[in-house]
Amino acid sequence: MQHCAERCRFCMGTGSVTVELGGDQKEVSRCINCDGVGSLTCTTCQGSGIQPRYLDRREFKDDD
Repeated sequence: MQHCAERCRFCMGTGSVTVELGGDQKEVSRCINCDGVGSLTCTTCQGSGIQPRYLDRREFKDDD
């Protein structure tokens, strides 16, 4: 089964973000985009890799 997770683009997969405050001071905090996990799971498929719309096999007829 294929998992639909990708590396977080804000923390580059580390789970934390480093901000340079000036001089030699740095602040490290947990990434708020991925909540410190380092990757994001597709919210549409919930990590299954299968998009729900492709499971719907109904045929839609054009009324024209």
